Amino acid sequence: MQKETEKKPKNNSDESSFLSQNGKKEESGKAKNSVLDKGTPNAADKAKKVTLSEEEYTKLCEEAQKGIVYYDKFLRIHAELENIQKRTQKEKANFFQLATENVITKILPVVDNFDRAVDNVETTKPEDIKNFLNGVELIRKELQRVLMELGTEKLETVGKKFDPHFHEAVIVESINDESKDDVILAEIQAGYKMDGKLIRPAKVKVGRYIKK
Repeated sequence: MQKETEKKPKNNSDESSFLSQNGKKEESGKAKNSVLDKGTPNAADKAKKVTLSEEEYTKLCEEAQKGIVYYDKFLRIHAELENIQKRTQKEKANFFQLATENVITKILPVVDNFDRAVDNVETTKPEDIKNFLNGVELIRKELQRVLMELGTEKLETVGKKFDPHFHEAVIVESINDESKDDVILAEIQAGYKMDGKLIRPAKVKVGRYIKK
């Protein structure tokens, strides 16, 4: 009898422990379900209806119509700007072509004269060499005239003070005359400016006075 009474409390303890554990699991499961239910938005919460007055609805329609008008204007202006850009590029190309044709047209007669001089150089007699050189000089002057008509001007060099803005000193020569210090002694290559703008500096020989 004593052994049986000792076993019963163990059974009761096991049962209560089992029930207690199952109860905690159920409560935990309910708590999780409760949290999930609270965290999940309903479809009704997502789709919220907004009620507008007649005045608000009219104003909203007017603003939407303004947006459509502005967008249409933007598209028109954008297309117009593209057309202007294309037209400007075409006009630039045409202007460059016309300018080039104008220059070539003016230079062609000079080229023709050079061709005639070259063709006649073999048949030129020794006593006619002077006349031949005079003809070449005339051609050179004609070319200079054409360049002046195109707005091109030759830079002055020999005897002028060296100016680094217009001259490039390729040779520097030591001199004894102090008055010719930094003065251009000779021109190696002519320089030109067009409409007051330098297009090629003149290459020159410059004197440099050195004290002894």
